[in-house]
Amino acid sequence: MPRIAKATDTDTRKVDDRGRVTLPAEFAGSHVRFIQEADGRYRIEKMVLVAEPTAWFWQNPNAQELVAAGLADIQAGRVSSFDPRDEDLEGLDLGAEE
Repeated sequence: MPRIAKATDTDTRKVDDRGRVTLPAEFAGSHVRFIQEADGRYRIEKMVLVAEPTAWFWQNPNAQELVAAGLADIQAGRVSSFDPRDEDLEGLDLGAEE
């Protein structure tokens, strides 16, 4: 059985006549991208695919900060509940259609 290369090891593999190389088992079933470094070396990174409707979140640092702050509030117990039918909410624009 071939030895799997560690970050500090080198592992030599032969590229076949169609330009393919077998990656270590840890990459099995993964999506990967190949990044060519400035010095010509390639780096392989595992990727996670995100559905298009949610991609905006991962491209928006402000949204990520707001969610992180909300999760921190929940963790710290800084939560409350309300009844949207409460009269104190009359006149507020809650985005509901009339």
